[in-house]
Amino acid sequence: MALIAPVPIVDMRGGLIYGLPSTGRRLVEFEGSRQRMIEVVGNKIVASAIGEVTVKANVDSNRIVANDSAGVGGALGISAGADSVVPGCVAPAGANCDSPNFTLSADGNVISGTDAAGIFIRSVNNLGITNLFLNNNTVGARLSGFRGGIQVHAGSSATDNSDTSLCLKITNNTSAGSGGADGVGLRKQGTSPTVHASAVDGMAATSSPGVETYVDGLGGRHRR
Repeated sequence: MALIAPVPIVDMRGGLIYGLPSTGRRLVEFEGSRQRMIEVVGNKIVASAIGEVTVKANVDSNRIVANDSAGVGGALGISAGADSVVPGCVAPAGANCDSPNFTLSADGNVISGTDAAGIFIRSVNNLGITNLFLNNNTVGARLSGFRGGIQVHAGSSATDNSDTSLCLKITNNTSAGSGGADGVGLRKQGTSPTVHASAVDGMAATSSPGVETYVDGLGGRHRR
């Protein structure tokens, strides 16, 4: 398995985006850490695994003061996720299905003033595995809508016929929600425990309110 150096791209708006290979199985490791961003238009830091890739990303100790305008585009602080190259993956092995392996550490980030979520991660349209470590982050309430400051999604909608797997370790975060929402939102598409299978480290609960109670105890959900 080849190790490919990603290409960091700082566009005209100042956001930090990593361009990753999308064809052929590759191992990619990169750091998107210790950035200071003020008044950046659009998503601030983007990390993704798209296609037959293995991506290990550290997005740690960043300071983002977005100063977005409310309700004008839904810009994210840290945007990350896994996907297939082509839409329309159908489990167990449709023609458009890729199996990205995505590991993300987001630790010690301080984010405020974003129009959308401060940290938004989703795994959709794939058969791969996503491992997330979200610890010690401080995220202010988004400027518009009814959503948490930190959001994690496995699967996207009733039309998402893929079958992702997601594992999450989440501790010691301070996150505010907007419009009365909780600070952290966890979403799994569907009710089957084996489709879009999702787990939180150390958690035995599989449904509400046990999930909320457990994540609350980790310092993971805080109301505005």
